[in-house]
Amino acid sequence: MPCNIFISYGFKLLTVSMMPVLVKVILYRKVHQQALDNMQTTLEAEARAKAEALRLKKKLESDISELEIALDHSTKAYNELQRGYKKLQNEYKDVQAKLEEEQRLASEYREQYAGAERRANQINSELEESRTLLEQSDRGRRQAESNLLEANDQVSDLNAQYGALSVAKKKLEGEYQALQVSTASPVICNGKI
Repeated sequence: MPCNIFISYGFKLLTVSMMPVLVKVILYRKVHQQALDNMQTTLEAEARAKAEALRLKKKLESDISELEIALDHSTKAYNELQRGYKKLQNEYKDVQAKLEEEQRLASEYREQYAGAERRANQINSELEESRTLLEQSDRGRRQAESNLLEANDQVSDLNAQYGALSVAKKKLEGEYQALQVSTASPVICNGKI
């Protein structure tokens, strides 16, 4: 037992003399454990933050990709709008030129209309004169028709007289030929001249 006592005493001595060191070790251990726990918590927080950052990075990369696609579409749409705008400008210039031409033509047509209206008024007055002349010529025509009827009557009378004279002429020619034949026949009939 003496050994046990010595050991036990030594242990007590060791324990009493080592007590401040053990307390320090325990305290250091607690502090280190707490520091390890804090580090572990910090590490886990950093891992979560890193995972969140990676997730955000992927999301931002996806957003950037979508924005680049949207920018490309917007650029294409802008270029298309520019082409359409230039086309519309050209069409506007064409329409403007046509409008100016139409206005010029309208001005010419108004002048032509005024001239035509003056001519129409002049023609209308000439028409009135022509009507007056037509009435006069109609009276003259009726007079000429009356004269023509009289002339036709005279022509009919003359034709009748001509016909009668023609018949008389033929009759006389026939008699003349008969006379010639009768005077020429006796010589031929006797066979002697």
